[in-house]
Parts: sequence; C-alpha cells; structure tokens
Amino acid sequence: MKALLLPLLLLTAAAVPAEVPPDVELVPVPGISGLNAPLGLKHAGDGSGRIFIVEQGGTVRVVDADGTLLPEPFVDAGDRVTFSGERGLLDIAFHPNYAVSGAAGEGKFYLHYSAGSTRPDGTRGGDTIVGEFTDNGNPDE
Repeated sequence: MKALLLPLLLLTAAAVPAEVPPDVELVPVPGISGLNAPLGLKHAGDGSGRIFIVEQGGTVRVVDADGTLLPEPFVDAGDRVTFSGERGLLDIAFHPNYAVSGAAGEGKFYLHYSAGSTRPDGTRGGDTIVGEFTDNGNPDE
C-alpha cells in the first residue's frame, strides 16, 4: 500500500491548476512562421523585449519587441552542430551581465549543442558541448 501512496500523491499534486502570480501579466503573441524545428525561447535580460528562439539545426532566431521575426539569425552554429533525432542546438543562455557595459560577462552567451565526433574505433558518436561565445556588438545579429 505504501508503494502506491507516493505515486498517487504525485499525481494528485500534478492535477492542481497553476495560478498566475498577481504581478505577472500574460500577453498573447501572434503566431510566428518561418521557423525550422524550434526547441525553446529565451530573453537576454537586456530590456530590449527581444525573444531568442533556438532552432535545432543550429540557428538562434530573433523576434523583436514588435513581434517581427528578423531575417538574419543571431547565431548560425550549423557548422558546429550535429542535427538528427534528439541531437542539435538544444539551448541558449545569457550571462547575467550580458547587457552590462564594461562588465566581465558583457555580450557573453552560452550554447548547449551536440557535436559529431569519431571514436577511436571509427564509429560516429556525439559529444554534448556547452560553449561560451561573445556577440559581435550588433543587438540583432
């Protein structure tokens, strides 16, 4: 009986509807077309209102504060990324000081991706990489 109690409690807790905190405003966003295998989105914490969308094939696209998908990607890491199945560009994170001029983390962001590798026996494998990068100073590229 005790073995069934924990799963039952977990399922009960999962059935409770989430409540939006009173200080959070939810705003509907129109659909965005032109994306290829989007996996997630982030903001840079820089106050620009831009949203960065991770595409599994190796690009990070930018949606500006007006909801427009910019034509040029923020990052194109397709040459570094092995894209198949569950592999590919998986996430982006921004340094807490990404937008702080002169700070140690200014312009720094991190990519989590799969990279192809060849094992000593000649078979192909995949390495999981978390790499640090610095943007080029253009806020939309």
